[in-house]
Amino acid sequence: MGLAQEPHNFKMDPEKVDCHKLPSSFESMDHAAEIIENAKFRYGLRFQTTKPKGVMAGSYHSCDNKTAFLILTIDDKKIVFSDFTMKAWNELTETNDPDGYYSAKIKRRFSLVQIDP
Repeated sequence: MGLAQEPHNFKMDPEKVDCHKLPSSFESMDHAAEIIENAKFRYGLRFQTTKPKGVMAGSYHSCDNKTAFLILTIDDKKIVFSDFTMKAWNELTETNDPDGYYSAKIKRRFSLVQIDP
């Protein structure tokens, strides 16, 4: 299947993170992904697949390792979820079918980040 977590996952001390600086809503999905990817979090995990379409990559960004932002790249488009769990992250990265897992367990169960009207 070609799913692999990158070896440079990290954990940061609380005083070195941007968690309290993140907005509650974003201009667009791309804006949310950019802000979150450039912020400093206590916990960060990433994976990448070798597939040319569908779920191509994902990243987990958390301040407390209980809930997180999940950024998925699906067909070259970034989708950002809030309140994502470590349990769901582990299931996503351990499945042999990330597209099926996304459709069945993520798409309608986790909230997208709030986009400004």
